[in-house]
Amino acid sequence: MKRIFLGSVLLLGLWAGPGWGADFSLTLNDVSAQGRLNYVFDKNDYGDSFASLRVLYNDDKDTLLGTVSGGVIGEPGNIPGLKIGAEILGNLGSNDHDRSLMTVGLGLLVNYQPAQLQGLGFFGRAQYAPKLLCFLDSEGMFEASIGASYMVTPKATILLEYQNTDVHFENVGSTDIDNSVRAGILFHF
Repeated sequence: MKRIFLGSVLLLGLWAGPGWGADFSLTLNDVSAQGRLNYVFDKNDYGDSFASLRVLYNDDKDTLLGTVSGGVIGEPGNIPGLKIGAEILGNLGSNDHDRSLMTVGLGLLVNYQPAQLQGLGFFGRAQYAPKLLCFLDSEGMFEASIGASYMVTPKATILLEYQNTDVHFENVGSTDIDNSVRAGILFHF
């Protein structure tokens, strides 16, 4: 599983070249790592449209999870530095004891980085997949994360994030497949 994760993160990193205008982040701790590639393909006065790929590996929980998403994010206009977004996510993965999941969920994004904090920002994400849109061994999924960021340069941001991913598996019940605090870096290409 470690080889699959490392290969996937390497592939995501190679895709995030300067010509793409993408963001690539890698966050990790002693037992888990997460790579994320975000590509903005349409910017206008109303906000951005984006596509995102994510690979999560947790050694303690024996979790490998891949996510593909697409959505929009923009500034509401009355609070400088605040961005709010929505996305549709597709998840595919496996957990210990040969439990597999495939879900389609809805997500919300919030990012607050006002100019007066001089590079310091806060963010949060949540996604929910109801039983209706869960397949294989999964019967529901909820994921939430909160974090802080600091823009070191215009091209690099350091991150500290807490994330909890909870999946309801058939005949097993609710299981945390990831419950971690990770630190890392975000590159803006």
